[in-house]
Amino acid sequence: MKNSTILVLATAFALSIVSCPAESVPDPEVLSSDTALSALTVDGEAADENGGSFGFSVPYATAYIDIAFELATGASASLGGEAGTRHLAVGLNVGANSFSIVVTAEDGTTTATYTLIVTRDPEILPNSINLSYPAADASDLGPRPTFSWGKSAGAVRWKIHLAEGASPSVAPASDYLISPSWTPPIDLNPSMDYAWKVVPYDAAGTELTPSESRIFRTGFLSEAPTGLVVTQVADKPHLSIEWIASVGAERYKIFRNRGSVPIYVIGAENPLVWIDGFPNSGINTYTVRASNDFGDSGDSNEASGTPIDSGFAIVIFK
Repeated sequence: MKNSTILVLATAFALSIVSCPAESVPDPEVLSSDTALSALTVDGEAADENGGSFGFSVPYATAYIDIAFELATGASASLGGEAGTRHLAVGLNVGANSFSIVVTAEDGTTTATYTLIVTRDPEILPNSINLSYPAADASDLGPRPTFSWGKSAGAVRWKIHLAEGASPSVAPASDYLISPSWTPPIDLNPSMDYAWKVVPYDAAGTELTPSESRIFRTGFLSEAPTGLVVTQVADKPHLSIEWIASVGAERYKIFRNRGSVPIYVIGAENPLVWIDGFPNSGINTYTVRASNDFGDSGDSNEASGTPIDSGFAIVIFK
């Protein structure tokens, strides 16, 4: 009886195990192997696609570009070894620039490589040099203006010809220059008319078509004030100092009795007049010097005058 009971219980337990539903196991997630690349743009404009390769052209003036593209969900990419889908300020050489874009799919193993070729146009240069600075007939440039000019076809180095007067010197003022600019090593003469031109040379040292000649002025004041006259002021012990204005002057320095400390005078009229309200008794001697931001002119000729004798003051006591 006891054995029969045990058998029944065991059978029931076994049946209960068999009848329990099995626990379901989800299928593993299938990751995408999509390595598609789309919407590739250069500086915001769509590149031309041809069988997995992309092409784009830019003018010579464009030295840097921005590259962007889109990927499938979960994919990643690199351009030239740099990760990301947006690459800013990518430098360009003249001619064809090839960039490799490697796309890795979401599954981490599937890859694809795309090629982007960006062609930067060559620089188109004129046959002759255009002078940039100083401009024609420029003035007030100071003692050391920096000359600059544009490149011309075939030129790789230049020489500056510079001289006082209307024609530049036959002998160059500079040795070969490898960049299109030059600053004189010493101050130029004050307030002179200068002529300059640029002569280009090719890689073999052959002289090419030179630039035009151009005239400029330093802005210094080489011409001293003229026409200096000293006269008495009627009914006052004062002296009137008058002179002809100098071109380019912004102010004047008056030196009284050969002193070293100037009296500054500013005026736009011509001739200019300054009244010395406190001259010394007897003869007073004056010189005038023009001045601007770049320097002074020479002194004018001396002129002298004697103030009228004001006489003794009459004091009446009451």
